[in-house]
Amino acid sequence: MEDATNRRTIHGVFLNVAGTATLITGESGIGKSECALALISQGHSLIADDAVIIERVGDVLFGDSPAAVSGLLHIRDLGIINIRELYGNGYISGRQKINLCMELRKEDDTGGIDRTAPVLQEFEILGVKIPKCVLIVEPARPLALLIETAARMTVIEAHLSRCDEMNLAVGETHGNRTTGARVASATIE
Repeated sequence: MEDATNRRTIHGVFLNVAGTATLITGESGIGKSECALALISQGHSLIADDAVIIERVGDVLFGDSPAAVSGLLHIRDLGIINIRELYGNGYISGRQKINLCMELRKEDDTGGIDRTAPVLQEFEILGVKIPKCVLIVEPARPLALLIETAARMTVIEAHLSRCDEMNLAVGETHGNRTTGARVASATIE
């Protein structure tokens, strides 16, 4: 029997980007699926489009696609695209631990964000927090490239954090290796 308190379906796109399972959120029509298509064309893989099933296991969030729409991507003006048929099985991934959330927002909905410095926020769902970055959608802005860059930075930060933990275990410290991002908090119910 499914425990509804540990599972929720949200609107978004979920991809494996450079080894980082990345959830893309934002209002309907903002360009999440188009970003996903651009990332897939660059070699990254689709996990879920439009409906992302999120499940909490302990203190970890996993994301997956409903079986009926697995491998499908809805693109306005083009319709439903079968990624498996168009790109191959290597461009489809299954259930993965969610590592990063990228929220796409309209330019007029910045919520007081200082865009001159990186802001690392938190995305909270089912009582678990994960890192979240906000990207403002503007004409000709390379959102797919920015999402890929944030995903790669997440991998590097995780590696450096593990190195620092190992160094602490043997009594060495090398200071804070963060990207200088400030932390803010946001909760999605």
